[in-house]
Amino acid sequence: MTRKIVTFVLLAAASAAIYAPVAQACNVPVFRFGLERWIPDIYEVLVIHDKKNPLSDEQKKTLQTLQALSSEKGGATNIRVHTIHLDTDKMAAPLQALWDAQSAQTKASLPLLLVSFPTRRAKDGKAFLHAAWAGPLTPKAVAQIANSPMRKKIAEKILDGATAVWIFRDGKDPVASQKAYEELKKQLAVAEKTIKLPVQEKESSVKLLLDFPVLRLSREGIKAEPFLNASLLESEPGPDPLSDCADQPMAFPVFGRGRVLFAFVGAGINEENIIDACDFLTGPCGCQIKAQNPGWDMVFTVKWDDHITDTLVKDEDITNVELMGLPSATAVTVKTTDPTAPLDKTPAATPKADTPVAQSTGKQDESGLSALWISAIAAGGILLMALLIGEIIRRKKSNIG
Repeated sequence: MTRKIVTFVLLAAASAAIYAPVAQACNVPVFRFGLERWIPDIYEVLVIHDKKNPLSDEQKKTLQTLQALSSEKGGATNIRVHTIHLDTDKMAAPLQALWDAQSAQTKASLPLLLVSFPTRRAKDGKAFLHAAWAGPLTPKAVAQIANSPMRKKIAEKILDGATAVWIFRDGKDPVASQKAYEELKKQLAVAEKTIKLPVQEKESSVKLLLDFPVLRLSREGIKAEPFLNASLLESEPGPDPLSDCADQPMAFPVFGRGRVLFAFVGAGINEENIIDACDFLTGPCGCQIKAQNPGWDMVFTVKWDDHITDTLVKDEDITNVELMGLPSATAVTVKTTDPTAPLDKTPAATPKADTPVAQSTGKQDESGLSALWISAIAAGGILLMALLIGEIIRRKKSNIG
C-alpha cells in the first residue's frame, strides 16, 4: 500500500467495531491478539523438474530437508512443499497459472525452486498465487527461505515483548535513506511516549510493552538476504508493484507471528502514517478475523505456541464473529512425489477439489442471533464503513508518495 491511503485502510480495519451488536469488542491490542491467535498463512513451495533435468542425489536430500521444515509435516516453517514433474504431474489451476506466469529464463532453469506467497483472491473471488522468489534447489537457498539473520532477530524481539519490529530497507540514495531512517526513529520514539494501551479488564502475568525497535536492511544486507528482499518487494502484486520503487527507502512494521502491516515508501515515511500505524497496532482488536485486517505473513521458522505460555486472550473471549471465519481458498496441492523414487515413474497427480465452504444451519448462538443474522449485520456494517471511507476520501488527500 505504498501510494494508497494508509489512514483509511487502518480506519477500515478499526471500524470492525461495527460488529459490536453481535460481539463484544476485544480489549486486547491488535499486536498481542495477532501473536496469540493468528496462525501464519502457508507459502506454496514448488520443486519443479522434468525428465531432461532430473533431481540429483544431493537435490533429493535437499528436498527432504525442505519437506521436514514444513509445518504440515510437523516442522516449524509456514510452507507447503509440492514436487512437480512437468512430464507426468497435472497441476491444480492456481499452481499452473503460477508456473505459466514465470519468465522463459526461469522456466529454463530446471530443477527449480519456486516460492509463492499464500493463496490470495482476485476481485472475482478466484484463488491465485503470486511468486515471491525463484532460484536453484540448494541447501543455501533452503536455509534462506526457512530463516535469515534479520528474521531471527525479528522473532526474538517480538517474543521478548516488542510491540512491532520495523524493517527499514535502504534506498539507492544514502542521503535520502538516512533522512527517512531518522524520521522513522523519531516518530516511533514519539509513539512509545504518547500512545496509551487499552486497559486490561482481567489480571494477567502478561506485561504489555510499547516498544518499536527498528532493524535496518542496508544495501549490503539486501544482497545478503535475497529471499527476504524479494518477498518484501513482491508483497504487493498488481499494476503498481513495490518493485517499481526499489530505489526508494521503505519501512515495514512486523507484528504478531510475522505479519507485515504494509509498506511505507519514500515520502510515505512520515509522522501521520507512522503514528496511524502504531495507533492501529496498539488499539483494541475490534475485528478478530485475521483476513479482515490489513497485512500479509512472512516466512518464519518458529513454533510460536511453544514460546507463548501466558496469554491475554482466553477461549471464552473469542466471539462468534471470529468463529464465522472466511471462505477457504481453492486447494492447490498436487500429489507430493517421493524424492527417492525413480523420476521417470512418478505418477500423474489429480488436483484436489475446491474446499467447500461451510454452510450456515441457522442455529442460534448464545446471543440469540442466528449465523445468518450475524452475516447480514456484518455485511451491512461493511457497506456502511465503505460509504464512510468514501466520503472521507473525498474530503482529504493522502500524503503518501
